[in-house]
Amino acid sequence: MLLYLRLLLILIMLQISTGIVAQAPVKKQINWHGSISLDGQYSTYVPVFQEIPSSFMYLSSSQTLTVAQIPIQANLFLSSYNSKTLNQLSFSIDHAQMEQAIRKRIEEKANELKANTSVNGLDQRISRLSNAQGENYNDVSAYKDIQGINEKIEKGKEVDPELLSQYGEILDSQEQLQKYDPNSYGDYEQYIKLKTLDGKNDLQNDMKWLEENKIVNSYERFWYSFERIEIGTTHPYLSKYVLSGIPVNGYYFSIYNRGLFLAAASGLAVPYQNRLSNPGFTRQIKSYKAGIGNSNSAHFHIIYMNAKDNSTIDSIPLMANSVAGIESALYMFNRRLAVKIGAYGDLLTTDISGNDQFFAPNLGEILNNPTISDWASDEINSNSTTSYDYAYDLQLGYKGNGGTRAMLGIEHVEPGYQSFGISYLQKDIHRYRVEFSQPLLNGNIHISAKIRYDKDNLNGAKQNQSTNTNAILKINTTFKGMPKIGIYYMPNIYQSANNESGTNFTHQSHNLNLLVSHSYNLFRLPSFSNFTITYHNYQVGDSFMNSVSSLLYQQLSVNSKIVTGIRAIYRGAYDFYYWSVEPDLLFRLKGMNSISISMRYGSDHLGNEKIGVNASVSLRIMKRVFWRTTLMENYYSTTSDVNDLMVRTSIVTKW
Repeated sequence: MLLYLRLLLILIMLQISTGIVAQAPVKKQINWHGSISLDGQYSTYVPVFQEIPSSFMYLSSSQTLTVAQIPIQANLFLSSYNSKTLNQLSFSIDHAQMEQAIRKRIEEKANELKANTSVNGLDQRISRLSNAQGENYNDVSAYKDIQGINEKIEKGKEVDPELLSQYGEILDSQEQLQKYDPNSYGDYEQYIKLKTLDGKNDLQNDMKWLEENKIVNSYERFWYSFERIEIGTTHPYLSKYVLSGIPVNGYYFSIYNRGLFLAAASGLAVPYQNRLSNPGFTRQIKSYKAGIGNSNSAHFHIIYMNAKDNSTIDSIPLMANSVAGIESALYMFNRRLAVKIGAYGDLLTTDISGNDQFFAPNLGEILNNPTISDWASDEINSNSTTSYDYAYDLQLGYKGNGGTRAMLGIEHVEPGYQSFGISYLQKDIHRYRVEFSQPLLNGNIHISAKIRYDKDNLNGAKQNQSTNTNAILKINTTFKGMPKIGIYYMPNIYQSANNESGTNFTHQSHNLNLLVSHSYNLFRLPSFSNFTITYHNYQVGDSFMNSVSSLLYQQLSVNSKIVTGIRAIYRGAYDFYYWSVEPDLLFRLKGMNSISISMRYGSDHLGNEKIGVNASVSLRIMKRVFWRTTLMENYYSTTSDVNDLMVRTSIVTKW
């Protein structure tokens, strides 16, 4: 509740400081919707090698209060186990929901304007012209071209003669409309502008125009600048190499306005590792990112993060970590070519209690400013346990006509690079990445490839030098009325060489996968078939092994109330195999209620048998309350001591 009050105070203070409270919004509305779910599991099987207990309960809730078109979201999660890590409460402004609502209003306004006969007639001409340009052209491109031509004509600038020739007929028609029906021409201009927004990833630069045309209100225009704002258990993302993937109890926001970007996060790290789970132990994290441009466009950003341990336990050495970096992106040739660069450096102190200055600079002498040097000393905490390292990431991307995509990347992370803002990052790695994708035949065929080459032992400290090459090649077909086909090939080659003896070790695997699925009518009944087969080749040195696995699923809708299906699985390698058959049946009852049951029988090459039963019931017990229970149990022919009964229940209410 305290966090919620803080959020409301922040909202009011920001609005007052920007002077938008006095502005009357276009439309006021208050809307509240959300859901609460209580889930539990009971199991007689005690799992091993995992922290999740056999039986548990958790409560989750997501609620959104929309005020003046601004969605304020609250999320709650409470667990009966590992509560220090899993329990979360957060408040945020839902930017995605806000943008979805704005785009819906843009579409509604465009459809309203299209009801004008003159606007509709010109729009049809634009569509015909786009279709005549071929599959690499679309209506959005035509709208942008026309708007660009009109803006240049209004400003008295020269227009490309080729564009004037291409759109000559439409330009003549809109000139006649402007002359004889100015009101309809105004609707047409607004319609063209709205249609150009369909192809934009970000509406930030168009929010002023949208407010002037009463599509958004002043509150939306202000809060749209915040790409993210969270209070409570936050999940900040400032960089893959600096702060990402760990929850932080505190605040996190990112804002982009008038070409400037700012992001900040601060709070206590949620115990995502054993060290942080010790009683009396906390880790304070703060991070900032600022620069020009947002992350989806050309930009230059500076990033900084500092993390420091606090503990009342003397036996645990306290650590500190500081990371700084820069990230930039440049787009050229109408965003067809993208160049992205990131460079990062870290300082890691494994015991901040040390007072020695061995290997540590005298910051007072270097900076010659007591205030700055005292701050830097407290921030860095350098001593003889301090080490440093670096990482960088380079990417070159290409986006061509017809959906062509290509990317070349180089990633380098030194063995000693460390950031407390990352739950996991593969270190001691120099990586090359190549990606390519291309749709063919109007998108009915799509081919793509990803290739990666890794090399480790960057500082020569390891006894072995290893390399790893892996790839994934995909071909997908989606012809209308035909089965969907997917072919995937995934090779992986790992090689290791001993630096002293020169002994080489090679391990490689090859996977070839075929997927076929199709929806059709069988005896006039809706039917669905899915078949997957995988061939796996595994080789270590001179030894190798081949295996095959397959899955066939057939579903048949008897009527709107009854759906039946059967699943068959086979896995085999040499004389070893396992197969199973699982029929299932679904009954749809009145009022969103349903009952489903499935049985599974399987056997292996030794004659061991397994029988499984799954059953679930979903009931709408009140108008907005739903209940679901699932029961699962297996029986084994080789033993009667194993009891793995599992019951899962959930109660959900939505409004």
